[in-house]
Amino acid sequence: MNKTRALIVAAVVVVFVVAGGVLIYANQSRGGQAVTINLNVTGGTSMAPESPTAHQNDKVTINMTSDTDGEVHLHGYDIRSRSRPARPCRAPSPRTRPETS
Repeated sequence: MNKTRALIVAAVVVVFVVAGGVLIYANQSRGGQAVTINLNVTGGTSMAPESPTAHQNDKVTINMTSDTDGEVHLHGYDIRSRSRPARPCRAPSPRTRPETS
């Protein structure tokens, strides 16, 4: 009976180690990728998608449409762009890490 328990415990440990390795490998960044984020601003107050994401080293292109005139800025970066209704604008890709104060 002790050998059976030991085998079961060993099998469970192996399963957890393999599953952990797969999860770690799957979540590692493999270098920058081209990412395009399409934003739609409504009323100057809401944006869809609300929380666009990209990973470090990704080359990001942000395309934005808005139903109002205004200025768009990317928090953490010194990037500004003008928005006009029915005229999509494109923000340049940030090439450095966010600014810190």
